[in-house]
Amino acid sequence: MITSKIWGRTEMLVRHGAVELHRLEANRGGRSSIHNHDRINFFSVEAGQIVVELFAPPGKKGGQVGPVVEVRQMGAGERVTVGAGVWHRFTAISDAVVYEGYWGGPTTPLGIDRKSNGAILTDEQIGKFLSAIHFGDAPKPKIKPIMEQ
Repeated sequence: MITSKIWGRTEMLVRHGAVELHRLEANRGGRSSIHNHDRINFFSVEAGQIVVELFAPPGKKGGQVGPVVEVRQMGAGERVTVGAGVWHRFTAISDAVVYEGYWGGPTTPLGIDRKSNGAILTDEQIGKFLSAIHFGDAPKPKIKPIMEQ
């Protein structure tokens, strides 16, 4: 099943119990919502480049997520795993093909909680975003919710 998103499209390739695998086609500047999942989530980049940001949890139930605590810029052949319940989003800094998988949670369809909407960034916004993450405007990580693969 192919689903259109503001940032591109996603195709579910596999759903078996608590395991899902999706193929994402993200357009340059495409940005997902800030969200979390009820299971472990991984991204594996086949082509292009994306940035995955992790956010501190909300201070109270239903509150806004905290500041960025970790940022990963990823290209073809790179992958990263995000723990269940960790707030995150991705931004495509070029057209990108990414495989996204989920496992280790309920056997019901994927649970997701969103704190924002997806978007398309302009070239100017992409440049400002990349400058901010490359020059350290984001706080240094205090927690390590991303597990290297």
